[in-house]
Amino acid sequence: MEFAGIWREMPKFLFSRTLTQADWNTTVIPDVVPEQIAELKAQPGGDVALSGANLASTFIRHGLIDEFRILVHPVVLGQGRQLSEARRVDPRAGIGSC
Repeated sequence: MEFAGIWREMPKFLFSRTLTQADWNTTVIPDVVPEQIAELKAQPGGDVALSGANLASTFIRHGLIDEFRILVHPVVLGQGRQLSEARRVDPRAGIGSC
């Protein structure tokens, strides 16, 4: 329960082109504007975390990521957007193979 209280009070930024508002101290941002992200990163209060391959790819393309901490939820078979289109890893070839 303690985490829920901390999470609700923590400022959150949701990138969405369809939503206009969200609850729990969340600001909806329709597009990634590099200057706005730089302002957010300059604010005190800790790291900026993001999730989702599309959003991560956009941040990478704009040079907005200082450090990667990648959490992996392995899926051997399936579909979905890859974090990086440049490298495709065949899970049957072993870890680190391209």
